[in-house]
Amino acid sequence: MLVANAFAFFLILFLFRFVGKIILALLFVVSAIAVYFINTYGVIINAEMMGNVLNTNYAEASGFFP
Repeated sequence: MLVANAFAFFLILFLFRFVGKIILALLFVVSAIAVYFINTYGVIINAEMMGNVLNTNYAEASGFFP
């Protein structure tokens, strides 16, 4: 599976160099944000947690801010 993922990333980055660089940069930013939340809050990010994040609406999330 690791080799298949590496090959897919290689093909995307080789065929679409500009778009591949943007995708790679976004991947690094999202990964850094995930590691920050894991280290700071001690949460485990799995499929259920991502479902909760994606199903949160604006009114629900803004209720935590004064």
